[in-house]
Amino acid sequence: MKVVDNYAFVADGDNGLTVVDWFDPYCPKVVGRVDTPGRAINLALAKRQEDVVVSMGESGVALVGIEYPWAPTLDDSFDTPGYARSAQVEGRYIYVADGNEGLLVLRSRSSYPRTESPSPPTFEPPCDLDVRPGWGDGLTDSHDLLGWMDRIRKDEGDSQNLFVFARDWKRVTE
Repeated sequence: MKVVDNYAFVADGDNGLTVVDWFDPYCPKVVGRVDTPGRAINLALAKRQEDVVVSMGESGVALVGIEYPWAPTLDDSFDTPGYARSAQVEGRYIYVADGNEGLLVLRSRSSYPRTESPSPPTFEPPCDLDVRPGWGDGLTDSHDLLGWMDRIRKDEGDSQNLFVFARDWKRVTE
């Protein structure tokens, strides 16, 4: 997971990249999602914060435009010969830790700047994201620790505040 301003960008497994607006940490909202060619397992943020590189294991890496977080775009992808565990971005170059294949350096074919500005989403209560501990869906790398406290709603209707490791989060839509 990477956080920029009020948005959390989450490597969401088979769901690709999910963007969560957490301006109100007690009521986070899923505002964008883009399907990636493989299972999203890790993220790297470009320095200008307009792109995220999604590591997809056996499926390589994907470059996702996040200039408009509510409308992420799949700009490019490359199926690496190894297992893409993580990546770093420097300018138009993507450095991939590609398992037994070692370090792989890729150059993005994306064109900049993006020309259309999509409209931001509007929200209606209730929250569309609920966070529950212990369901282990593996939304992000298990070492990520979310940097804020969130209201955890239990099935019995009780509430409590606690820090939760990302591996214990499960997305639930209402």
